[in-house]
This record gives sequence, structure tokens and C-alpha cells, in this order.
Amino acid sequence: MTQRTKSTLQTNINADLADNTSGSISAQDIRDIVTDITDSTEMGVTTVTGSYTAAEFATILVNNSAADATITLPSASSANERIYNIKKIHSGETYKVIIDGNSSETIDGATTYNLYMQYESVKIQSDGSNWHILEKNLIPFHAKITRDAAQSISHDIITVVNYDNEVFDVGSIADTSSTYRVTIKRAGKYQIVVYNSLQAFEHKYIASGLKLNGSTVQKYHFDYSSHGSARPMSTLTITLDLASGDYIEGLVYHNSGVTKSTSTSLHYKPELTIKEII
Repeated sequence: MTQRTKSTLQTNINADLADNTSGSISAQDIRDIVTDITDSTEMGVTTVTGSYTAAEFATILVNNSAADATITLPSASSANERIYNIKKIHSGETYKVIIDGNSSETIDGATTYNLYMQYESVKIQSDGSNWHILEKNLIPFHAKITRDAAQSISHDIITVVNYDNEVFDVGSIADTSSTYRVTIKRAGKYQIVVYNSLQAFEHKYIASGLKLNGSTVQKYHFDYSSHGSARPMSTLTITLDLASGDYIEGLVYHNSGVTKSTSTSLHYKPELTIKEII
């Protein structure tokens, strides 16, 4: 089955009628035209398990379980007006689908476009020079991690929280075993919430912050208690424009004068939540 563009369809219909010398449309003319119109609306579907060069099939389902899969597009000039629907159908989040324009040709201004999660899809069309996104179905990256075991936090030291529990992780962006961070896969805007509280009641400051790429501290939120029987709780909410490969770490600070531990209580233990804004 071949997807035919509007201009190709018109050329074929003109050819169907080119040998008509009687001035009237014959039954064969009608059959030929109906065939061409039917062919032009037959989209065609193919399922691939790895890298693939897009051709006649308009819908490409990618079931890549072992590695990243690159879907290479034809030149935009040779595929003028052509539409492709590309969808990742494998449930794994380790390997992505990379849609790659021919040479330096772009997809909405970028040379590649990625699908990361099961059932993400994109519909693109050629204008003869580049490709344009007509529709996209993306699942937001979204993770929440906590520190369940008590962590010692020294007085007046900005400390990275070693998150040890994954509440949920849509897109496999969080690490709770070695780096204790969230790593961005898809560039865009993300809302981030960092929450902290200490195990013991205090009448001093506690602060929540976050660090970008191991060095740049992005703002703090301070909470202060003037009572020894109160528990200060600090929540930082911030929206950042992040690039692929950026990583976020949660920070905690206090000035109680002695070493304290983070809370292990359900309602007070440290949390880091991040969600992509689509």
C-alpha cells in the first residue's frame, strides 16, 4: 500500500483521462480514478523492532526492546506532502525512538525528535524542505523520591539529600541507589518541589534547596520556628527550563548548632518531586 500525495493523485487522475478522446467518461475511467483515490487514502502500517528507513508505510510502530531505534526519514523534497505517524509501542523506558531528518533537514527546527515511553507518538509532514509536527502524544516525565532512613545533617552545612526510596518514576529519570538525583531526558520546563524537615523539634532555621548539574544552587526556601516544641518544615517549589542531560539534587540546611537527622515519619521525611510541563 502506497500513500500518495495530493499532487501525485492529481497527476495520476490526469493520466487516467489522457487517452479519453470521446469527451465522455468511460466505465474504465471511473474504475481507474476510484483505484487512485483508494490508494491515496491507504496509509499502510508496519511494525519494526530496530532502526528503519521510512518509505511507503505511513504508520510506523516501533517495538524496540534491545536498543535505541532510529527512524530515518527520506529527503523532504522526495517526500513532499508525505505524512508519517511514528509510535513507540514497547513498554520499556530504557531505549528511545530517534526520528532523524535526512542530512541537515529538521523536524520543527531540530535535526532529531525522540520518543521515550510506551505509546508516545508523533505525526509529521514534509513541506518539501523540512518536516513539521502536526500532532504529538507525549507522556510527561514524572518522579517522586524520598529519604526514608534518617540522614545526618551537620550544622551550617549545605547537604545533598541521599534519597533512598522511589515512590514512582514515570520515564526512569530517578536514581535512589548511587547518585540520588533526577536526570532530565527531554528538554523542556519542569516543576520541582523539594521538602525537608528534621527529626527533632527545633527553634532555628531549616531550608530546602536544589542543585543543578552539581554546582549551581537554584534558590532556597527557609522556615523558622521560634518555639522549641515546634517543627520547622521547608518546601521549595520552582519551575526551571532544563536541557537533556541536566540533573537535579535536593539540598537541606539547618543552623541548630549541632548535627541533626532528617525525619523518618511519613509526613515529615524529605521528598523530591519533579514533573515535566507539556
